[in-house]
Amino acid sequence: MLANQGGDDPDPTSPPPSSPSQSPTPSDTPTPEVTRVDVTALNLVGMDCGTATSTLKSAGFDSDITCTDGDPAATDDKVGTVYRVAPSGNVETTQPIALTVYAPRAALPTPTDAPTITGDPVAGSTVSIAWGTGFTCPSGTTLSGYVVSLQNGTFVSGGPNFQPTQRNTQVQVADAAGQQLIVTYQGMCSGGDQRTSAASPPLSVPIVAAPDPGEGDDGGETAG
Repeated sequence: MLANQGGDDPDPTSPPPSSPSQSPTPSDTPTPEVTRVDVTALNLVGMDCGTATSTLKSAGFDSDITCTDGDPAATDDKVGTVYRVAPSGNVETTQPIALTVYAPRAALPTPTDAPTITGDPVAGSTVSIAWGTGFTCPSGTTLSGYVVSLQNGTFVSGGPNFQPTQRNTQVQVADAAGQQLIVTYQGMCSGGDQRTSAASPPLSVPIVAAPDPGEGDDGGETAG
């Protein structure tokens, strides 16, 4: 009997032995470098919005930079200039920056009342003119005086500028019968600087002729 002298042949249908799998090596991700800038040292206060924004971008900021109106300016030259920066100090260049600028000034109101007259506007006579009941300075400012303008009249004393406590004066009417005595006034407000309002509605009254000194005399002698 013949003996099987060879080993068992491998099953041709068996899969080849698998090699051990290797885990993927994690990639090395660099940590982003943090850049900080001393915002205070940029001296943004006093700049306009555009200049301040350009200064921040030139310093390395690529974040959102906003400009917002804040308090009304005390003077015209301060309107639109930066007075507050947030945040301040050493700030990351990716952090948003909020700039607050001075808002436009509150407009002065126009006086609502016309001046008033006491006395008849007779040519060459003196009348009393009063003003100022229809004017109030806006919040944040104070009344600093009045400017009174005349046509066909002259101030007996002082004028045209008057202190805030004075609201009447004596005016001599021009010798201009048939024409108009015209008076307006403006209010002045101070708060950072002094501003003057637009003119009030006018007082306009016709000037009447003075009575003829001889009017009423019979002009003749009585016969004896």
